[in-house]
Order: sequence, then C-alpha cells, then structure tokens
Amino acid sequence: MGEAKRRKLAGTYPSCNCSQVEKFRAPKGTIAITIDVKGIAPATAVIDASAAVNMLEKITSATQSLSYYATVRHLAGELTRARRTGDHDAFRWIGCLVLWTSFNHPKIGNDMRKAVSEALRREGKAHISWFFSPTKGLVIALAEKFIDLEQIAAAAPSNVMFRYAGLETSETKQH
Repeated sequence: MGEAKRRKLAGTYPSCNCSQVEKFRAPKGTIAITIDVKGIAPATAVIDASAAVNMLEKITSATQSLSYYATVRHLAGELTRARRTGDHDAFRWIGCLVLWTSFNHPKIGNDMRKAVSEALRREGKAHISWFFSPTKGLVIALAEKFIDLEQIAAAAPSNVMFRYAGLETSETKQH
C-alpha cells in the first residue's frame, strides 16, 4: 500500500487540516470565486480579470428579466447538482454567474464592484467567498483568500445585511 493511500485510510491525509479551497490563492490577473452552498463541499472558479467586464455585460443583458434572488437559489441548486454528478464543466458557467450575482446584489453590488476593482488595482487579484443557505440566505465577502461564511450566516439575524468596510469602520443596514 502506498503512503498516500495509507494516510487516507488512517485519516491523516492531507497533511494539514485545511481543504484545497482554504489553501488556494488567486493568481495575479484573476478573480477567484469560492462558491459554498450549505451541505456540499465548496468549489472555486477562476476568471481572467481582463475578460470579466465583457462577460458580465453579456450576462447582464441576458438576465434582465430574471429575479435576482431566484437566480441565486437556482445557482445554488446547480452547484449542488454539479458537485453530486461530477459535472466539472458546469463550474465554469456557474462561477461566471456567481460573479455576476456578487456584482449585482441589490444592496451591496456597487460596493462589491468597487472593492474588487480596488483589490485588482492594488494586489492584481481578488477573491470572493460566496455562501448560500436555503434557510439563512446569501453571504458574500471579499478577502485575500476563501472565508468560511457559514458561521457568520448562522449567527446573523434574518433580513439584515452587514457591510464590513475595513478594520476601523462598519455599517449595518436593514433590508
């Protein structure tokens, strides 16, 4: 038996306590989106930042008549289906649409677009964490790496949006 197989069977593989999405860092020139739906393992899509504007414009024109929240629920369902069936090709289009939902959120979309633009200017890359729970809703965060947002969603009151604007300021809005 090989060393890797022995470690898997013993429960000591991989060698750290973090998943692949937790170790992943977006490459320069990209926007990474880690999509986390309650009950399934998260997946990360990587989009070339130089192609994002054109792609998002096409998605916006194709989704004008769709409900934002119905689109979010549909994407969560599609990711769940893709993970369960091993449909890796679906991750490409799901990642693009999740980026669109992050940039077009009715309350914080404009702030997210500005923050991603600033991260690309400053760091040359951006990483969005996107968590959806059927009972708690959607949580979106921008950071240098994946953030597990499930506990934040579980602790948040219903129908409240939190916007954390940096180390020294924060704002809470009712929606």
